[in-house]
This record gives sequence, C-alpha cells and structure tokens, in this order.
Amino acid sequence: MNFTKQDIQQMEARGLTLEKINTQLTLFKEGIPFVNLKNAANINNGIVKVSAEKQKHAIDFFESKR
Repeated sequence: MNFTKQDIQQMEARGLTLEKINTQLTLFKEGIPFVNLKNAANINNGIVKVSAEKQKHAIDFFESKR
C-alpha cells in the first residue's frame, strides 16, 4: 500500500512504524489462524486476580483514556 508523507507523519505521531502498519494490514488481509484451546482460562491459568484497589485504579485509568 502506498502512503502519503502525511500518512507516515500521522503514524509516527502515534508511535507506529511503517513496518508495524504493514504487519497489521497483512493480519487484516490474511486473518488470524484458528486456535484450539486446551483449557478454560481461570485464576492462575491465564487470569490474574488483582486487589479491589488495583481493579479500581485500572477502571479509572481506562475511563480517563477512552
């Protein structure tokens, strides 16, 4: 894909490289391979339990950035 100089400047302003963009575009075009799960995720197997304080901090951070 051909990008304009302005496109590249916008990407760089967002901390992206042309290589990252091309990788993402390839994922969109080719898709992501299907994954066969072996187990359900649970605490200590893919899920980390956090304290109520850390949970509130994460929620507040998310809300402030969305």
